Amino acid sequence: MALKGLLVAVQRGDREALFLKAKEEMTVEELEGVRRGIEARLSSPVIDDFDRGFFEQWVEVIKLLMDLKRGPAKRAEPARGEPEPQGT
Repeated sequence: MALKGLLVAVQRGDREALFLKAKEEMTVEELEGVRRGIEARLSSPVIDDFDRGFFEQWVEVIKLLMDLKRGPAKRAEPARGEPEPQGT
């Protein structure tokens, strides 16, 4: 559901969508704050599996955006299931 929302926001060019704001306007430091806020919601004892999956996907998207903004020299560890980059 989270990924579908991202796709729809991009297709519509929705300037108020978090994804587009994060991608185009937010700094790595601002994204880190968003990531921490989302992760705090994940620790809630009343969150259900659907919401947990939704927020987990957002955390992954935010991490990827942070890596893209940092550039190749300062990227974090690869995401789960993602192979290590090979030297060329």
